[in-house]
Amino acid sequence: MTPDEPVSREDAIGAQAERTEMAWVRTTLASAALAAAAGHLADANTGLVVALAIGAIVATPGLVGSWWRSRGLRAGPVPDPPRAAGVALLVATVVVADVLVLIQLLS
Repeated sequence: MTPDEPVSREDAIGAQAERTEMAWVRTTLASAALAAAAGHLADANTGLVVALAIGAIVATPGLVGSWWRSRGLRAGPVPDPPRAAGVALLVATVVVADVLVLIQLLS
């Protein structure tokens, strides 16, 4: 494909699905890293394994929401709107990470 060729609808939808999936996963992983860092910095005795476990727990809802969203985008010729539950899971991941960090900053 050359830069002058028009993008087909299928390619555009595939690219939309890929970009959306990457954005949701990036948001989830950033939240997990923030939660893990906050957990690790909160208590000097907390080991790296505990901090990583906190990050994994925080990341799980966002990764599930990301999987639902990417599956919905790839399901058919017209992308489905995001599931409300999937959006709620991603939001929960961000909120939990932010609350953990705020608790650490305020204590």
